[in-house]
Amino acid sequence: MPSQVTPTATEHTDKDTCFHCGLPVPPSLDLAVTIDGHEQPMCCHGCQAVA
Repeated sequence: MPSQVTPTATEHTDKDTCFHCGLPVPPSLDLAVTIDGHEQPMCCHGCQAVA
């Protein structure tokens, strides 16, 4: 059975989806977290808190 691979901060390049949960990031929202030196988009304060 193949193991599941989780993306790293350097592999997530889509600024329209949340780095934590994968949901769309609302265009009017500007939330990000710096992970491994890269700013990653977040869709809500909950994802921002746990990321």
